[in-house]
Amino acid sequence: MPLEASTTHEFLGRVRARLGALRPRTGYARRTLFRAVLFATFVAAVSLVGRAWALARLPSAAPTVADRVALGEPLTHGSSAAPDLAHDTPTPARSAIAGPSAGPAIAPRAAETTTNGEPLVNLNTATASELETLPYVGPKRAQAILALRTKIGRFKSVDELLKVKGIGRGTLKRMRPKLTVGAT
Repeated sequence: MPLEASTTHEFLGRVRARLGALRPRTGYARRTLFRAVLFATFVAAVSLVGRAWALARLPSAAPTVADRVALGEPLTHGSSAAPDLAHDTPTPARSAIAGPSAGPAIAPRAAETTTNGEPLVNLNTATASELETLPYVGPKRAQAILALRTKIGRFKSVDELLKVKGIGRGTLKRMRPKLTVGAT
């Protein structure tokens, strides 16, 4: 049955007739179609809620109050619950011994610790067990890093880890804050 018609009104009438033929005629079929649409809507809603939850769990780039307290930074410019990070200047970490005999404040060297106080892993001196403390590095990948170090002699930059099988740009991006190649 062709849908050609002399007027738009006749054409729309024939399209409606065709669509009406495709609609479910029985109550069971209508309920099944309704349930399918309802289920698809539910799945879409759950997916959106799951994505929102996952995004909310991503770590924030801004340091929290706990991070600032751990680094020994002052909590000024307002309440301690919401410090003004743009105007605060970081202070060096204090010596472990408190009191007048403690001496001047000692700042950690940037080449030895990360921002949260964990030691950096030097690619040129690290053992296999030290390399395994890195994210995405297990025993096999640690051995591959050591083999590459033996082959090239010394890492000149952290980017040379891209030569190791299984380490791509994304993995290296996550590992970089915990790595160093030491003084050149």
